[in-house]
Amino acid sequence: MREIKFRGWKPSKNIMEYDVYKESPNLMQHTGILDENGKGIYEGDILDTRSDTVEVVCWDEQQAKFKS
Repeated sequence: MREIKFRGWKPSKNIMEYDVYKESPNLMQHTGILDENGKGIYEGDILDTRSDTVEVVCWDEQQAKFKS
């Protein structure tokens, strides 16, 4: 079973806070996928693809999966 992780943007400190468990309007869920450097990809991340396009990771309700 995969671990469910969240991070949240804390505008008052201008930082991203990891392992956030409280409700927040700036909460982002980990997708369970790692990038080429081994760092976690979260909902709302901006991806620079190899085809010179930029995409944003988001949740697709109809297909019940993360997509970019």
